[in-house]
Amino acid sequence: MFWQREYTFTYIYEGKGYLEAEEDRAKAREITVKIGMAVAMADGSLDDREGEVLKNWIQKCLAIYSDEKREKLKVKYNNAMKTAYEVAKKGELSLT
Repeated sequence: MFWQREYTFTYIYEGKGYLEAEEDRAKAREITVKIGMAVAMADGSLDDREGEVLKNWIQKCLAIYSDEKREKLKVKYNNAMKTAYEVAKKGELSLT
């Protein structure tokens, strides 16, 4: 080694980091579940195939996570699906 020098500096990054992006992704998927349920319930009932498609999509989204994170997201998505189903069954689910 001929030469070495050290510079200290501070950089404040104002954009979203990977943790914030992951939180946004989870929220977006939760909303997607609700939209999927609204579309599935557009005719007033949830067909078994429609429910299966939503369930499979949620499982595919969860497959990439570790056990702890997977369980936390699974609860979130299942709650979103159940809540959307109940609201849609009453005819009160709004996409706005």
